[in-house]
Amino acid sequence: MASAETRQPVAFWLIPARDDHRRLTAAITELAGRHAAPVFEPHVTLHVDTADPRIDIAGELARIASTLTPIRLVAGDTGHSAAYYQTLYIGFEPDRQADAAAWSTLSTLQRALAAALDPAEARIAAALSAYPLRPHLSLLYARLAEAERAALARAARFTGQTLTFDTVAAVRPAPGFTDLAEVDRWAVFGHRRLGSQA
Repeated sequence: MASAETRQPVAFWLIPARDDHRRLTAAITELAGRHAAPVFEPHVTLHVDTADPRIDIAGELARIASTLTPIRLVAGDTGHSAAYYQTLYIGFEPDRQADAAAWSTLSTLQRALAAALDPAEARIAAALSAYPLRPHLSLLYARLAEAERAALARAARFTGQTLTFDTVAAVRPAPGFTDLAEVDRWAVFGHRRLGSQA
């Protein structure tokens, strides 16, 4: 495996199916326009790590995606936070799931993605303990006062809705960059439909 110095940051996303993708993209775009914030693809982050640049991440995504079916998650309350990447977000909680199998599939997918980067069980366990399964879907990345964030969260209308996720993808720094700190320097790639053999 590559040394720590040559490993590159990578994140894995679960992406909504077409109709939900369209609705969520519209919400993200509208909020970004109002708050001079970046627009990004709607997603649930499943795992963040570093990867040996020799790993065929797109190939691993295709292999993993072929073994799973689309995941349906029930939206919890819309939350907010002072953390930039969780300014405004839809939470998902296991006790809100109509089908416990969805949560099990989500956990299986997270573990498979971590294992694709490094098969060492100890490393996978450490990585997942550092990134517990508390999925959320961000609607806005911005620096806002608490009162403004709270008002946006109250106005959101997603609680109780079932959202379907049918695609996995990976994110790495755009060419010439070395981290994932800035949204406009993300390169999203390797999109694979869950259940697809292609």
